[in-house]
Amino acid sequence: MFILNTTYITTKNNEDAWKNWLKEDAFSQSIAFRTPDFSVYRIGHAADEDQVSFAVQFSFDNMAMLDLFQEELEKIHQNSLAKRFGAQCVFFMTVLSREKI
Repeated sequence: MFILNTTYITTKNNEDAWKNWLKEDAFSQSIAFRTPDFSVYRIGHAADEDQVSFAVQFSFDNMAMLDLFQEELEKIHQNSLAKRFGAQCVFFMTVLSREKI
């Protein structure tokens, strides 16, 4: 299993707008892509009291599907976020794979 973990940092003033953006733009794109599973998590407390952080995780059975998802949607996602929030919301992506120990 592979997880595309996207961490977002935004201002508390933008929290509700960010959640709406996520539902309207990001999730609609992923649903259209038929992403099998996604989850949203609030990340502890931010270093800056005026910020909030969230992790959005999309699960994939194989790396080829994850790569295709990134290729098709990453730029669209990035442009949509920048258009809506400018520099008031940033994100970075990390690919995780499950390890057997």
